[in-house]
Amino acid sequence: MRRVMMWILAAALLAVAGCGSARYLVLTTDCHYYLTKGKPSLDTKAGMYTIEDRSGQELMIKKDDVKVMERID
Repeated sequence: MRRVMMWILAAALLAVAGCGSARYLVLTTDCHYYLTKGKPSLDTKAGMYTIEDRSGQELMIKKDDVKVMERID
């Protein structure tokens, strides 16, 4: 049930994402989601993605913790 709710929430975010630069939806294995500004960058040595969320905060997420990463326009 929790997964269904997460996908419904993700779909709602996609619907209101709007125009502008490329945005990505990042869903983690522990069911957290992030809507990014721009494309996440991968540090291959560290195995971490660096993302900037909608509020401008920079976050780092382990590559192995990313379940889904999709570009939304």
